[in-house]
Amino acid sequence: MPTVEVYKNLADQKERISAVLGKNDDDNGSSEAQTIERIWEQWVMPEEKERVDSLEGLDEIEEERSEHDPDF
Repeated sequence: MPTVEVYKNLADQKERISAVLGKNDDDNGSSEAQTIERIWEQWVMPEEKERVDSLEGLDEIEEERSEHDPDF
């Protein structure tokens, strides 16, 4: 994600989006954003977290593939 290198924190990302969207008649021109961690904690149901955690073995497979396959 190239923008992460330029807009390193949540405040920077919100400012970037506000600049792009500008102010319109429907709102005060503000934007909101969430971190991935906060979305995981607040939006993802416990059952889904358990399901994803059970897929941990896939991390090693993906890591191995990414080391040997530059197109992965």
